[in-house]
Amino acid sequence: MHSRRGAAGPARKAITQRSRGSWHPHADETTWRVFTPGDGDGPATWWLWVFLGPDTACFVMDPTPAGGVLARHAGIEEQTRQLTPDSNGGPRRLVISSDFYPVYASARKKTDDLINLYRWAHTRRHFARAGDANPTS
Repeated sequence: MHSRRGAAGPARKAITQRSRGSWHPHADETTWRVFTPGDGDGPATWWLWVFLGPDTACFVMDPTPAGGVLARHAGIEEQTRQLTPDSNGGPRRLVISSDFYPVYASARKKTDDLINLYRWAHTRRHFARAGDANPTS
């Protein structure tokens, strides 16, 4: 519910701030075809990111699939690549439920106190593929 361009309204800012404060967001991203008539190039591919907290849902459209969207939303400082402190100034921990998109694994490798909790549906798929590759008679 926030945008890289333009000012956000008070409700949007409050929801985004609350979402960013969640210790266990669910995150996902997908391609999104955007019609850009002003450019004359026709449809363009952007990325739609969603961050679900216990009581919030934030949608972010961005022209790139890079980890900057995740870093901004999760509160990963650009210089130190560490999580911003919690509201009391203490260390913060973050658990992100996601698929295996490399952005999430990369953030974990660079950031202390961030844990990837991969969704079971995606993990199960690897077991199913392994079983299909080794059928028993």
